[in-house]
Amino acid sequence: MTFKNRKTISILVSLVVLLLPMIVLAEYNLLEPSIVGQSGTVASPGINTYLGWLYNAFFAIIAIITFMLIVSGGVDYVTSSIPSVKANGKEKIQRALKGFILALVAWLILETISSGGTFTNFQLDLENVGNGTVGSAGPTGNPTGSGNTNPGGNTGSGATGQSNITEADARKTLSDMGIGINADPPKTTLEGIQPTTIDGLKQIQADCPTCSLTVTDGTRKKYSTDPYSHSNGYKVDLRPTAEVDNYFSGWTYTGRRRDDNAPMYKKGKMTVADERNIPGRGAHWDLKVEP
Repeated sequence: MTFKNRKTISILVSLVVLLLPMIVLAEYNLLEPSIVGQSGTVASPGINTYLGWLYNAFFAIIAIITFMLIVSGGVDYVTSSIPSVKANGKEKIQRALKGFILALVAWLILETISSGGTFTNFQLDLENVGNGTVGSAGPTGNPTGSGNTNPGGNTGSGATGQSNITEADARKTLSDMGIGINADPPKTTLEGIQPTTIDGLKQIQADCPTCSLTVTDGTRKKYSTDPYSHSNGYKVDLRPTAEVDNYFSGWTYTGRRRDDNAPMYKKGKMTVADERNIPGRGAHWDLKVEP
């Protein structure tokens, strides 16, 4: 087989690996829902989750290939008495180690720059698109910059769609409520959180007095097409505990989220996604409070 033919086959195999799962993971209907305990239309895991799996599989394959090349080169070097074969075996081991080190460096870079310390959670949504113009309508239908108010009487902050609640005020309010926050900015930020989100947390506390609430993510700048997003102040992530898990699981089940297949539950204007078992993500409950 010529080099050109091998190159063509490699390209075709790569395309199949990349494209076939995207087709297979398209939205589908279960033929026999009772087998897996689901009913109706079930959303696919989504491109974000698929890319996370592909990322993990890529480095797993590299590790396997490296091991095979080292074993193969070692056998050639140890068992052969022919100088050229021994040299080829040694060179094979060196190439394998260099390739593995290069992949490891790339992995470390990606892990370092990725949100939350893991690059397996690819976020491909576009947040604030269409919401970034001063004076445009915000999620509530009021012009941003004049429609959102906070407990202190400040109005919305304009282009971001957030409220004018400061980081210090938000943290003091939650602290006075007995709600914990896992980290200081910039890891966890609360500036611009909506008053309705704080009200939602108050309601959860009232409904579940034994629930120990800890916010693990607030108003981070994360792109999403949903106007009721983290960066607009309508969402917070909460740390799972036995009491919190039981409480949210008692809400009305509404199906699975399309992008990552997370189970979703609803109570009034509050919706929560169960992200305790999403590949590549830290376990948490993703709470959204709509106005």
